[in-house]
Amino acid sequence: MDRQGNPAERHQLLMELFLLAIETPERERAAVLSQACCGNTELLQEVQRLVLSDGGGSGLLDNPVLGPRGPMALVCPHCQTCFDAGPDRCPLDDAALEPAFAGSLLIDGRYRVEKRLGKGGMGAVYRVLHIGLDKRFALKMIECGPVQSERTRERFRREGQALGRLKHRNIVDVTDAGVDSGGRPYLAMELLEGSSLQAELRQEGPFTIARTLELMRAIAAAMDFAHRNNVLHGDIKPGNIFLPSGGGVKILDFGLAELLDTQREQGPAMGTPAYMQPGTLWGDAVSDASDRYALAVLAYELLTGEVPFGRSAVEVLERSANPLAGMGGRNPSVPVEFDSIIGGELKQPSGTALDFVTSLEAAWQSACFRQWLKREVPIRCGMACLLALIMLLPAGWLAETSLMRIAEVRTRDARMRLRPDRAPDPRLLLVSIDDATLAAEPAPLTARADEAGQRLERVFAGPPAAVGIDLVLPAQWSLSPDFQKLILRHQRNLRLALLSGGQGETAGAESISLMTAGTLGRDSVGSLFAFVNMEIDPSGAPDGAVRRARFSYRDLNGARRPSLAAAVLGQNQSSEDLFWIDPSIRWQDLERLSWKDIAQANPERFRGRIVFVGAEFAGSGDEAHGIPERAGRRAEISGLALQGLIAATILEGAPLHDLSWAWILMRRWLLFVLPAVAMLCAPRIVPGAAAALGITFVSVAIDLTVFHFHALFQPMAAEYATLTVLLGLAWLIRSKRPRTMPE
Repeated sequence: MDRQGNPAERHQLLMELFLLAIETPERERAAVLSQACCGNTELLQEVQRLVLSDGGGSGLLDNPVLGPRGPMALVCPHCQTCFDAGPDRCPLDDAALEPAFAGSLLIDGRYRVEKRLGKGGMGAVYRVLHIGLDKRFALKMIECGPVQSERTRERFRREGQALGRLKHRNIVDVTDAGVDSGGRPYLAMELLEGSSLQAELRQEGPFTIARTLELMRAIAAAMDFAHRNNVLHGDIKPGNIFLPSGGGVKILDFGLAELLDTQREQGPAMGTPAYMQPGTLWGDAVSDASDRYALAVLAYELLTGEVPFGRSAVEVLERSANPLAGMGGRNPSVPVEFDSIIGGELKQPSGTALDFVTSLEAAWQSACFRQWLKREVPIRCGMACLLALIMLLPAGWLAETSLMRIAEVRTRDARMRLRPDRAPDPRLLLVSIDDATLAAEPAPLTARADEAGQRLERVFAGPPAAVGIDLVLPAQWSLSPDFQKLILRHQRNLRLALLSGGQGETAGAESISLMTAGTLGRDSVGSLFAFVNMEIDPSGAPDGAVRRARFSYRDLNGARRPSLAAAVLGQNQSSEDLFWIDPSIRWQDLERLSWKDIAQANPERFRGRIVFVGAEFAGSGDEAHGIPERAGRRAEISGLALQGLIAATILEGAPLHDLSWAWILMRRWLLFVLPAVAMLCAPRIVPGAAAALGITFVSVAIDLTVFHFHALFQPMAAEYATLTVLLGLAWLIRSKRPRTMPE
């Protein structure tokens, strides 16, 4: 193509190509011309314009001069400033001026041409000043030469007509159209500052997916709008997409536009081969699918920097029959789903342009989610685990504070109120030294040791499973032969009360004589006694009720002794942890027998029974212990009834704190980790918060049901209070570390 440098030789080359075109059948013309032009798109388009402007006649062959004669406006090839005929060189940069268009710089008496902004397929675009409005516009005029044929003028008029009916934020706005006194048609458009998409693509290379989708959505919206208004663009490509400096997208150059509601032109399709459907290159009629095909090519080019099938018509026709090359090899960030979506659109465009872009966005969201999971989830899970470990310490501290203990008590009371009432274990029997007993036999308790030995022998005749005396027996009982014999005979099934004082001293062991103690031995004596201490709940609840009991206590020497109820039931637990007394057991239904009625009772009544003997007469000092009632109030019961209720709770399966610290810490850690992971790792914050709350509710349900079924309960108020703080911190971290889209 060296002949293009000289105007005469270029004219000769154009004539040769023109002759080749008109001698070639119309269906084969596009492929033959593309091959003859050796990929020179500008030359190919000029030859195609010559063919269209000639209309199949021989007018061009009779005219050896391309272009009109007369006054000529000049343009500087460097700064693109325009001048009227006169100087040969640009006064700004001393470059040799070139012809711009025939005539003066004043167009139609209104627009003064200042600078050439660029060349299009049918004309050039200039920056002009409207003299009357003192406002600048972009003016598009047909180039000089044979393109001023009537047919080309008609296409130029059609461009103005197409743009006139399209008012869209992403389509360049036409403000005026006309023909100046020299017969030159023009279009006045809004003046845009910025650069073309083609220039941006050459400068930056492949775009990021996020920016590509943003541009594609704007272009697709404008394209669908044009199609709804029966306008086809016909030449969607980067050079016809403008990026204003203030942001946004503008589609330019509707020079090849088709109006769907008018009769189509016959002849070869015009456009840029790289963005044209293979069928259109073969001569098929253009349709709205042609624009969507070009949009798919544009998407491929923005993501990879290359067009999918080459830039010449021959390349497009040859390569389009082969599968589309994957974009991942040219741009690793492109998800594999894009290949099938863009490939399908190139093979058979369907739907609207926005449908195509929406499918790309959906695929991108899916790919983003996969990459986000791969990158962020391990980091955020680690953050959640670390946060949970840190929060274990305040959780333990909160569990010891009075506020949390009260909250724990209230939670426990509420849970107990939800449980159905249950009858106590039928094996339990309370033998009460009540007011009726004292009325029948007014002797003081200290003088009744022999009587106790004789009557308890009748109880052991049953025989019972175990007997516990819930009385701190006085030292005088050590002098009673009958009571001492009772101890020696039934030491295995008998438990006596031992009371620990405030300083660790004990009372009750004096009821065994030295002889009896010597006969039993130290170990047997130690197993004979059990503590009957009752503690007001250490949680600090304001009602002063007894809610929990112990399996064992330590005496002044540090030795661990069981509580009376645990010892009678044979529950020699080593744990000192408190367990909850179950007020849902109807303690009023505990079977009672008055002490005065033992002599007349059938020994069979005591067979296999668990018997507690205690005082319930007024003034005994053991007749009033507070426990929480089902309605939430404090109920007063005797110490004997409380021992029976404690025993019933143990028989039901005491809700103990007998788990290892390792298990407790692991459970707390998991309770903290799972909601924190949900909060931090969910793709969106609202579903994450919902998942965290759901996990918390499941944990609460487990605590209130599964732990109940297994007779296990741990104070949860402190844990859930800490969990609330932890979720707040996770929310804060989440807001500071938002989900980021991979580029």
